[in-house]
Amino acid sequence: MTNQVVNDPENLTPAASSSAAVKTARGRAEAKEPILLKVRLADVMGLHPAIEALQTELNILPIKRPMHRITQDPSFVFALRRNPIWVIRIRGKLRCVGNFNTWESSLLVFTEYSSIHCIEVFDITEERIKRNYLSELLYTPALFGIHFSELSKLAEIARRANDSGLWAPPLLKKSKASASDVNKYMAKVYGVDVRKLKSKAAGPVVPIFYDDDELLDSI
Repeated sequence: MTNQVVNDPENLTPAASSSAAVKTARGRAEAKEPILLKVRLADVMGLHPAIEALQTELNILPIKRPMHRITQDPSFVFALRRNPIWVIRIRGKLRCVGNFNTWESSLLVFTEYSSIHCIEVFDITEERIKRNYLSELLYTPALFGIHFSELSKLAEIARRANDSGLWAPPLLKKSKASASDVNKYMAKVYGVDVRKLKSKAAGPVVPIFYDDDELLDSI
């Protein structure tokens, strides 16, 4: 199926024709600027190979998310469509390189023939793709919630990511973060006692927000 270019309101006036939209998109592609696309879910072939390799390297297991409770809610579907995934082309095929929560949710909610919005990006390195993936994986649950039983798994991923050199606790006043440093930082991010990172206690984690100094105060 041919990708359909969606009008970008920031770059086209309301009266712009569809042909003008196509010309604008082509110009942006040539300039390596992001393009908003509308495609079938089946047109996205999966995660970028660099992410798949990283998942294997760091032994990243799936994180349980609360999405399964609301997948059939029309409001949830609407919100999902308003948060397009980021994709890049590899030999003409689209691969997901960003907004992974939307990608995983889309696989649960939509059929392969469903239309989804994507932001196509260009000139992004594999290292940047990996770093972006780890940032989303480690921080988005702090915004949207995560089950206590998953915290120890998330902390383990953070420790492995730190060891790999692809991620480290930000603003840390050390050349190298230890496993203890990572645990303390992640405990602050998620507003829990550091000992809870190894706990199997039930219940949701309510996001708690700190400024940068408070996050690193105990490291």
